[in-house]
Amino acid sequence: MTKTPSPPLSGPGSSGAAGPKTHTISLTNGALAGLRMILTGTGWCKDGPEAMIQTQRACELVESILPEPEGRPEQPEIKTQKDAQDYDKAFVAWEKLEAGAVELTEKKRDTCKLAVTWAVKNGALPNGRHKLRLMRELGLLEKDS
Repeated sequence: MTKTPSPPLSGPGSSGAAGPKTHTISLTNGALAGLRMILTGTGWCKDGPEAMIQTQRACELVESILPEPEGRPEQPEIKTQKDAQDYDKAFVAWEKLEAGAVELTEKKRDTCKLAVTWAVKNGALPNGRHKLRLMRELGLLEKDS
């Protein structure tokens, strides 16, 4: 993420009294793109009045806190197997790049955790390095020492 996220409304870096606890997460382009995809999907929100709150937080996360990863390779017209392989190599290399760090409030991190947990349980997030990175950064797995 080359864009700098807006300072949080409360907590470190804000004016005013001590606010909610914040968490810094660091993601790859692939993990960030996956998180944005999950948050914009449906089905992961709790039922009832809480669903509106979770949906509102998800929209805020996608629109202003978790920017679209930059530099994604454009998919060319695929005419040969080599064209497909070349694009696949470029895309995989882009996915592995560090997108950067972003600061989330406890509630926004909990929204991300809820969405990712749902995606994992329902098979909406494929196994791989990006899934593990998301889960580790959100506190769903222990971080390596």
